[in-house]
Amino acid sequence: MMANGIANGASDHAMTVLEFIASLVGSLAWPLAAVLIAALFRSQISALMRKLRTLSFGSAQADFSEKLDQLEVESEAAVPAQGDVPEAPDLSARFQQLLAVSPAAAILDSWREIEDEVARIAVRRGISTDVRNMRKLMAAFVGQGILDPGAAHMFEDLRGLRNVAAHRSEQEITASDAIRFQELANRALARLGAIQ
Repeated sequence: MMANGIANGASDHAMTVLEFIASLVGSLAWPLAAVLIAALFRSQISALMRKLRTLSFGSAQADFSEKLDQLEVESEAAVPAQGDVPEAPDLSARFQQLLAVSPAAAILDSWREIEDEVARIAVRRGISTDVRNMRKLMAAFVGQGILDPGAAHMFEDLRGLRNVAAHRSEQEITASDAIRFQELANRALARLGAIQ
């Protein structure tokens, strides 16, 4: 009887080991299958990931270009063309160098020129420039009658596009977008130049 009990205990133990092995194989089956599938279809998965990145960059590019389109239309109404605004953009040597390296950097530099001119006007008009907050300065300009609300809105939109360019990857901002932004910046600078 004792031998029978020992035999049953050994068979129970053997079943537990077999169950453990079966459980282990079952647990590893899906991860191993996923690794095997990834290895077999590596090139197809890589191509698919490149397409997804291109779609995502293309969409962002379209968004930025669409915002430029909208701002170009709005700027015509807000800041009518004046005699001193060149038809073709003024592509300085500095702008062209930045454009060759990074269209986004060229946009940031174009915006810096606007910020500098706004700060000069604020100083001439006695408006505090302790914090170079464009939104506050534009509100002060509108409040003092220096700038009309439509033009101030255009400056705010330009600032928004500058912020978008600052946070996008190089693939998302094209040289064409940067040149269009420069045209709008020149129009904005001409408008600021008309302020006495």
